[in-house]
Amino acid sequence: MGYDDQHAAVLDFLLMGENAKIAETQTAYVEKGHKWYFEGLGFQYDRPTSLYVKWQDDVSGSIYEKTVDLRPVIPRNLEATDLYFIVHGSEIFVYLKLNKSRAKDKPIIGSSIYEGYENLQLYPNSDSRK
Repeated sequence: MGYDDQHAAVLDFLLMGENAKIAETQTAYVEKGHKWYFEGLGFQYDRPTSLYVKWQDDVSGSIYEKTVDLRPVIPRNLEATDLYFIVHGSEIFVYLKLNKSRAKDKPIIGSSIYEGYENLQLYPNSDSRK
């Protein structure tokens, strides 16, 4: 988020896997009212199943939250991928950066820091990937 001029700060997040929590906000950090603008989400040891994010729009001051079910959209092969999200106002977009270079004739999808790679938009997305 820090590279895409999003005007939003993350207040809280939780990435769940099939077996346990994968990544979450540090409780003491949230209790002190800290915000941050980007965070890496690692899932090397478990398959992601859901992502909860709470964020504040820096322009309007509005607070939003969303839980995204990743089970129906995440591909089976997650080798060398990165899961990330971008927020714009009240909307959240969840992406998976693939370990494959983007062909110059393909459109850029997702964050500018991953524009050299193919990215899948997992949410919002109406089709199912398995």
